[in-house]
Amino acid sequence: MKTRAAQAAGDRPEVDLLVRKSKIVRDGEHALSLRAQEQRGRRWADQNGYRVRKVWKENLCAYSDVERPKYDAAMKAVLDGEVPALWCFALDRFSRKGIDAIGPILGKARVIFD
Repeated sequence: MKTRAAQAAGDRPEVDLLVRKSKIVRDGEHALSLRAQEQRGRRWADQNGYRVRKVWKENLCAYSDVERPKYDAAMKAVLDGEVPALWCFALDRFSRKGIDAIGPILGKARVIFD
């Protein structure tokens, strides 16, 4: 028999978190740590009735020619319908490609930028 908490958790939609911090941070630039981004994403999920399914973590610079296997896996999970929502701290933490990165998700899943 499930507890009420387990039942409530099972009824909530899932969300994946994509957290990224650049390895190189410019002098004077305030960069939110991976841990702080994850905490913020988990707080958003709790406040909005979601359950965190997976946290995808990257610690790299995301120039257009850099391979990002965690980003690719997170996008695949969303596009394949494994998870209905993807949360990311900010658009620049998500991708430098702007709408080209977000376009494939639109109409298929929810993307949240905090």
